[in-house]
Amino acid sequence: MAAREPRRSGFAHRIGGAVALLVGVFFVVQAHSLTLGDFAAPGPGLWPFLIGLVMTGAAILVLLTDSGADHEPLTPAARNVVFGIAGLAVFIAAFTYLGFILPGLVTFACWLRFLARESWRNALLLAVVLTAVFYVLFVPVLGVPFPQDVVAALWGGD
Repeated sequence: MAAREPRRSGFAHRIGGAVALLVGVFFVVQAHSLTLGDFAAPGPGLWPFLIGLVMTGAAILVLLTDSGADHEPLTPAARNVVFGIAGLAVFIAAFTYLGFILPGLVTFACWLRFLARESWRNALLLAVVLTAVFYVLFVPVLGVPFPQDVVAALWGGD
């Protein structure tokens, strides 16, 4: 006898598509308020605008065509996504005032310890290595302007 498929609730499998649609529309609206320019001379809003359009179109396609037959049920482990996004929001807020190093180190350590379930030793070691790699990649190598960093200022850096 074949195993029965679990019954899917009406619209629960469409939550991802609805969230993607909202984010895509947000990108389009926010990017449109910036200068779009064109492909020869792109403005700061051009790529976010195009990404928002693609995301909005893909979300509409998912909402219209997805049957939900291949979706996993929502489990308590899904709260990790909420914790990850909340951690990212805290990182972004702290980044503005403290620079990259301290918020990056704390965010990596927390994600690795609590979301990836690494030991404290591994989480801290990886957090230090990842923070250093990202800092060196973005600041000296790529020249991305970061806010004044409180940790880097201690040793005379940017």
